[in-house]
Amino acid sequence: NCCISTTSETLAPAGIAISNTKRCKVTENDISGMTKYDGIRVVVCASIVVSGNTVKMPASNTTAVGGICVMNSTDSIVSSNAIEGETSCNRRMIAIRASAAKTTGTRVVGNTIKAGAAYAGIDVFGTNLTTAVAEDTLISGNSIVVGSTNIPYRSAFAARTRFCDNTTNGGFALYMENQAGFVASGNALIAAGATNTYLAAAMTGFKFANDNVESGGSHSIGSVTSGTPLFEAAMA
Repeated sequence: NCCISTTSETLAPAGIAISNTKRCKVTENDISGMTKYDGIRVVVCASIVVSGNTVKMPASNTTAVGGICVMNSTDSIVSSNAIEGETSCNRRMIAIRASAAKTTGTRVVGNTIKAGAAYAGIDVFGTNLTTAVAEDTLISGNSIVVGSTNIPYRSAFAARTRFCDNTTNGGFALYMENQAGFVASGNALIAAGATNTYLAAAMTGFKFANDNVESGGSHSIGSVTSGTPLFEAAMA
C-alpha cells in the first residue's frame, strides 16, 4: 500500500516511480492501495523494462494517469503484467503518454488487463503530432477486458502504431483520434455496443487488415478531417 496522500506530480508520484534513468528493470512487484496517482510510473527514461508486476487500482483513485504509466520516454518495454481496476475505477490501466516531449519506441506486450469501468484498458496518447507525440508503439498479445460501456484501446496524437494479436472485450474495441499511421492486424475484437471501431479527426495511414476478427458493433468514421481510413476486413 503506497502513495495515498500525495497532492501533486512534482516528484513523479506512484507506488514505484522511475525518473531520468536508463536501463532499469521493474519486475515481480505487487502494488495496491494507491489512492493517489499511478501504480508504476516511468518518466523521462530510456530502455526501462516493466515486467511481471501485479497492479490493483482502487476505485477511490481519481488522479492516476495509469496503473502503469510510461511518459516522455524512449524504448520502454511493458510486458507480462497483470493490471486490475476495481469495479468502479475509471482510470487508464496502461498509459503511454507524451506530454512535454515525445514518447518513442514503447512495446506493450503480453499484459492482462481487467477493469470494469476503465477510461481505457490501454491508452496511447500525446499532445500533438509533432513535438509531443507517442510514436512507434507496439501493442501486441494483450488481453484487455473492460465494462460493456467502456473502451479497451484508446489513442490520440499517436504515430506509426502497430496493434496486433490482441484480444479485447468492451463497449467499443478501438476509439481513436489524430493518428499518423496505425495498423491493426490479427486481433480478436468484441464490442458490446453499437460501435466496434470509432475514428475521428486526422486519420492518415490507417489500415485495418483483413485478418482481424470482430464480433458486435460496426465501424464508425466520425468527423475525420484528413486521411482515408482503409478497412480491409468485413465484419465476422
